[in-house]
Formats: sequence, structure tokens, C-alpha cells
Amino acid sequence: MESRAGANPADRLLTDRMLAFWKAGEITYRTIDSTAERDAEELGTTPLVAAAARLCRDGAPEQRDLFTPPLEEAVSSLQGLGDGDESVLLANRAGPGRQVVVYGDYDADGVSATALAVRICMRLGATVRYFIPHRNRDGYGLHSGVMKQIVSRGCDLVLAVDCGTRDEQALEVAAAAGIPVLVFDHHRPGEGEIPRGVQIVNPFVRESRLEARRLCAAAVLWVWAYQHAVVPRSWLKEQTDLVALATVADCMELGPLNRALVADGLERLRSPRRNGLGLLMKALYIDPKRMTERDIAMRLGPSINAAGRMHLADVAVEVLLDNPGFEKHVSRLVELNRKRRTLSTRMVKEIAPLYEAGRKVLKEDAWPAGLLSGIAGRICGTYNQPVALATEMGPLIRGSLRVPPGGNALDVLEPLDPQLEAWGGHHAAAGFSVLPEHWEEVAERLEAELGAIVPEERGVEVLAVPPGEIQFEEVADLERLGPFGMGNSPPRFYVDACGTPELRTLGKGERHAAVRCGAAELLAFNGKKALEGIADIRGWVYRPRLSAFRGSVERQFVLEGVVVP
Repeated sequence: MESRAGANPADRLLTDRMLAFWKAGEITYRTIDSTAERDAEELGTTPLVAAAARLCRDGAPEQRDLFTPPLEEAVSSLQGLGDGDESVLLANRAGPGRQVVVYGDYDADGVSATALAVRICMRLGATVRYFIPHRNRDGYGLHSGVMKQIVSRGCDLVLAVDCGTRDEQALEVAAAAGIPVLVFDHHRPGEGEIPRGVQIVNPFVRESRLEARRLCAAAVLWVWAYQHAVVPRSWLKEQTDLVALATVADCMELGPLNRALVADGLERLRSPRRNGLGLLMKALYIDPKRMTERDIAMRLGPSINAAGRMHLADVAVEVLLDNPGFEKHVSRLVELNRKRRTLSTRMVKEIAPLYEAGRKVLKEDAWPAGLLSGIAGRICGTYNQPVALATEMGPLIRGSLRVPPGGNALDVLEPLDPQLEAWGGHHAAAGFSVLPEHWEEVAERLEAELGAIVPEERGVEVLAVPPGEIQFEEVADLERLGPFGMGNSPPRFYVDACGTPELRTLGKGERHAAVRCGAAELLAFNGKKALEGIADIRGWVYRPRLSAFRGSVERQFVLEGVVVP
């Protein structure tokens, strides 16, 4: 994908990417062929929907997961998350009169998992307090010093979420004091031994199906609690909004189970019961009735993440828990997210020229550590190349690593384990910390490792079908292929452009446009300025959707990209 950037390299990262621009050679055109017709007959749908499903999931869809399954069916298909001993521990240690400490993480998954764990333990009757480390001061994970403070104050159970699997020293502190620890995590384990008194529910700790390893920490906790019925399942279903928020914001791969969790959570977000989330959506100008996974990814998730990146993650937890004073915390989240965007823009302008000069590992001590992962993700996504950004925080240098498809962040960091103080993440993104005296060696090896990554070619597959040929019922079925995101891309369609485009201005401020395409129109939201003055357009890439307006539902065809020579 190519942006219409100016001379400044930062333009690529800062440009409004509502419309994409592809070179003709980057497009792979698919048609409704005999395979699609055969799939359609087997799956009970139309050839167009069957062909679109193949684009979403990079292969022939199986009947059971062509459309998103019901939540109960998806959860029951995944067995063996935990062995039951954990539920006994939770029942014994989180009942009435018991004291529980929930130890979480500062990103959207960790914050959502913390809120979910607090609610579950309170539902069981326990008195609960929570702790989330400060991103810059403490860094990721369970910390021995904090665990010693927890032990000194006393509690009956420590419940760790989105961390803990690799933190043997902190777990030893609790074990030595006789305080049991229950961990719900989705990060790969280290080579250390799990101390006695510690139980870990983590799909990577035991042999688990791929579907389990796609779960974020909040989803691991939710699915485990549902399977073992540790609280009433009807009550637990009311918490899927937290799981949807965590799953989308943490960019988890959307297999059948994750799609079911996100779909159910979106339905609850469309009629929000949490006053804090409802007020936050209002502040972000999100219409709950039209809430989509994109709203989570682009607006709600970044606002929740902003708390831990710019201040304290507790601000977001208080909003999700509807604790007294949540109104001021909502205002604080909006303010922190606005500050995050401003600082990110400034950092992008500084980083982009350095990156385009050929350096993949960049360090600057003035950079806020909380913003590195977001900017690294933006650079990786824009250039389809790996990047590592680092900054000095206290006695350590903290870094964030992003790699494109074709690379594995954990495989990059694992050989550096002896030189690193801590590291972890998943195949596409990871964080690490290193002592200053080891930085030059680590940076040199990182530069070599990242330079050896061969990214997968990033074109786009499209289904060549004119919009006027797509029926209303087919658009409805296309939406049932979602929710869309990582591992389940929305199907894109293509139609040739015929001559000079006929633009019709839409909306206040004339920022939007409609492009006439045969009997249909393609809607270019925020795209009027980008489309004006293009001399040669080969074709349009668009996406069908249903839109409700004044009580009626109609087809819409949203322009996503332009194909140029």
C-alpha cells in the first residue's frame, strides 16, 4: 500500500488513511469460480459469499466456522482450559470474608482482565483490592518488591492477570509466605520452575489447541470461568463487553471463538450497562447502537490504553468498574488520549526520517516509554518492515519491538535472553528491558536480526464484482462473516473505473464524496480531497455494508481504496 505522501517521510505515518492507494501490481484479483460455487452448495450460501469467505480466512472455509458461531457453541468446542483444581482454589480463597489482591497489567487487555477478575471475586463474596504496576517506573510483570508489600499486608489469594507466567521470583515470594497465587495469562512461559502453591491457567503452559492460544488474558479468564461455572453463567455473559474490548485492542487473531466473544461483547456495548463505558463512548462520539469492532480498535481501545501509557492504568480500571467518581476518570481518559495523540505526532515527525535513513533500531532518552509500542506499530504497519524503539527509564532501557508478517518478535528476542532483564509479548509485538551497559551489544544484534527478516509481500486480494450485482441478502451474510480484524480481514471488492470519476459532495464541510459507479454509488468518507485531481484511476476497492437510517436498512458501498498505475 502506498500513501500519497509529500517530501517529509512523516507524512506517510501522519496522513489520514481513510483511503488507501494501491499500485495495480499490488492487487490480486479473484473471481467467483467453480470452487466458490462448490463451496456455496456445501455451505448453503451464495457463491459470492463463499468466495468472500475464502478471502477473509485465506483458504476454503469449513462449514462450522463460515459464520460466527453462537457463543455457547464456540466455548463448548474448546475443552481443557484448566483442570478444575483452580476453581476449587478460587472457591476456597475468594469466598465471603476472604481478602483477594488482583494483580494486573497496564494495557487494555490487562485493564479489562483486572476489572473482570475484580468483579468475579466480588461476585463470590470476597473483599478485593487491585494493583497495576506503573509502566515507566515498574515495567511489565509481577515484581518481587510489590509482592513483598502484598505479603506484609496479608491476603488469602493473589490473582494475577495478563502477567505472572515468567515471574518466578515474585511467585516464590508469595509461595514462601504461604499465599496461593492463581495466574491467568497468555504469554509464553520461561524455563523456570513454577513454585508450589501457584496455579497457572495459560494455553501456552500446557498442550492446547490453536484456538485457545488465540485468546487474550481477559478471554482466558472468562472462558475458564464459564467452563468451570465458578460464577453463574448468566451473570458471566454480561461481562463479554470487557472481553471484546480486550480482544480487539490487543489485536488477537479472530478465530471462531474470538469472533463469538467479540460479537457477543459488541451486542452488549450497543446497549451499555456500564455507566463508565457508556459515558466514555459518548465523550468519544461513538453511537452505541452503531458500535463496531472498528470503534473499539480506533477509539475506545486507544483511550483505555492511554491511561497506562500516559499516567496510571487505574484510571481506566475505575471507569470499567463504575466505581464512585468514574465521571472524572472518563474526562481524564479523554484528556490523556488527546495528549497521547499530540506527543505521538511530534515523535513520528522525529522518528520517520531516521527510520527512512535505514536504521531499524532507534533509541532516544527523551521519548516517553508508554508511546513506543503504538508508534512502533504504526511504523511497522506503514512500511511493512520491523522496528525496535527504545528509551532510558530509570536504571533500565526499555524497548518495544514490532515485526510484520513473515517475522516473529519472540524468535528475535529469545537469543538475547542472557543480555535482557525481561522480555515478553507475542509473535507480532514484544517488549523488553536491558541494562545500559548491555545496550550496544543488544542494539547491534537486534539490528542484524531485524535486517534478516523477509516480510511477506503485502498486496491485497479483491473479489472483482460490480456493486450493483451484490444483493441485499448477500450483504447481510457478508456481515455475518465478522467481526473482522486480525486473522479475519473484511472482504474487499473491486470494480474497474470508467473514465473521469463523477464526484458528488456529501456532508457538512464537504469532506465526503460519492463516486458514481454504474447504477450504484461508492461512498468516500473523508475522501473528497484525496480524490480530487487524480489523473488516472484504474479501479475502485470497496466494501459493502448495511446501514440503518430513520428506521430503514439499506445497502451501502464504502470506498476503501483507489488503484492507480
